[in-house]
Amino acid sequence: WNILRMFNIYGPGQDPANTSLGMINIFLTMALNSNLIEVKGSLNRFRDFIYIDDVASAWFKIVLSNKTKNKIYNIGTGKKTSIKELLNLILNLLRKKITIKESKGTPGDFMGCYANIDRLKKDIGFSSKVNLKKGLKLFYDWSKEIRWNIKY
Repeated sequence: WNILRMFNIYGPGQDPANTSLGMINIFLTMALNSNLIEVKGSLNRFRDFIYIDDVASAWFKIVLSNKTKNKIYNIGTGKKTSIKELLNLILNLLRKKITIKESKGTPGDFMGCYANIDRLKKDIGFSSKVNLKKGLKLFYDWSKEIRWNIKY
């Protein structure tokens, strides 16, 4: 057995029409649909955002390795990104002037978390290959190509 704890996964396959799931998906969709992004909670909150291809790679390596039996793994980049940093990357990607509005946070939301991936590095030599800037571009390009009825 293994337990794989996923951090904030994003990328192709995530439904851009579902504006209640996935922080990157939510903010990117808001930015594409209007000139306002409303952030519930502090811009200083932070998360560990990992691209779907890196997640698939980690799963694959864990399944095939003899060193990964009966362990718990965090699947993330090991890097923390503030919401403010994330929004700046989105705005730079879209090259669009957007107002960011902070509103009251969601009850139970936490200030931040990011993955300790030391065990993952040690056992399978894992490190994420897709940085956040590149992953956002890949996700954005993919979302433009899908055939879902999305207003941009």
